[in-house]
Amino acid sequence: MGKLVQDAIKVKGKRAAVPQKEIMADYFGSSVPGASKTFFEVLTELEDYTKSEFAIKGKTLGVAITSPTSNAFNNCRGGWSEYIFAVYAWNELAAVNSANYNNGKPIYVYVKLPDNKSADSKWTATLDDKHSKVIKAFDRHAASDEEVYTSGHTSFLLNSSNPDVLILKYSREEFDKFAGTLPLNPLNPISDLSLDTQDNLGKIFKCLTRTVAPRRNLHCFLSLKDSLKPDRRLQFLHEGNNVKTILLYLINERNNCDAMLKYDILHNMYYAVSFSSVKPKDRESLDAAMVACLTSPSLPKTWAVDKLFECLSQTQVKEIFTEIIPR
Repeated sequence: MGKLVQDAIKVKGKRAAVPQKEIMADYFGSSVPGASKTFFEVLTELEDYTKSEFAIKGKTLGVAITSPTSNAFNNCRGGWSEYIFAVYAWNELAAVNSANYNNGKPIYVYVKLPDNKSADSKWTATLDDKHSKVIKAFDRHAASDEEVYTSGHTSFLLNSSNPDVLILKYSREEFDKFAGTLPLNPLNPISDLSLDTQDNLGKIFKCLTRTVAPRRNLHCFLSLKDSLKPDRRLQFLHEGNNVKTILLYLINERNNCDAMLKYDILHNMYYAVSFSSVKPKDRESLDAAMVACLTSPSLPKTWAVDKLFECLSQTQVKEIFTEIIPR
């Protein structure tokens, strides 16, 4: 019986919400998911463990707690998959970084992005002051802009939703300046998915705010989905377009932030990752051009999504990072 989970299960009548983070922390409090298992197998283990813990809680209280529904687990599976992917990906990067640190090559940092709820949680909050100033100058609000006010909208914004992951790269000299502030060392593998580890993965973003010069430090973005329903594919396209539109805006404003910023930064910048099987139709739907290409004929052929990866196991995580991270 897991005390952490038992304390986190809050019963109302005969129902209780699944304590997503505590389930994962209790089950993987001193280990990481096994490399020989698929994501599906790990998720099934977590679901079975949850049902077992609910039954134990019910016996303790003398109440027949309703077992979590498939919808309740749907909400958890995405979050669990993101953490499973994060630990595998972090450890892939740690192997690269430990070698790179002594060879003068870049150090890569896995940044789990928060939901875009405020200016401080947008991925653009990682940009240095020079680039951030240009981004902030774009946004308009009804309170101070007549055109926005008369349109009936409240704002005119450059940022939309955040992707799930941002991979940053820093020279050894840059990395050494902030390495001590990070709650996890990018040179070292992660050995568990305790609550502390989960929380620390989330804290990396805040530690790296105002440190990123796009041409030097942006490596790529990843969006992660546990299924490829049509609305999920559309979200991939939307996020890819939005990320690249922001970068295109910086290119167009380069005299105000970085005169050397060029179109090539738009390539190999945004990847989609599916934790379910990928079909030919899924790939075809993500062959769509970046929207800006439709109105800017001079723009090189640029796709909203650079590639869709199928990711069902740790082996495929390794394959992804072998492809997107220089060796």
